[in-house]
Amino acid sequence: MAVPLNLAFASAPPIVAAILTAAGPQAALWLALVISVFAFCALLGLWHLRRKDRALANIV
Repeated sequence: MAVPLNLAFASAPPIVAAILTAAGPQAALWLALVISVFAFCALLGLWHLRRKDRALANIV
């Protein structure tokens, strides 16, 4: 399970450096914002699933 996380950690600095060189700091900030919003939405989705599972466990 740690392999995808390690790959993301290892590939992030070169990717951000390439974006900074090719498109500038504004593009890197926008990309960071988009990724952060996506991560927040994923967190909300997981929270919603957890609440739904707990509600179903209380019914049974």
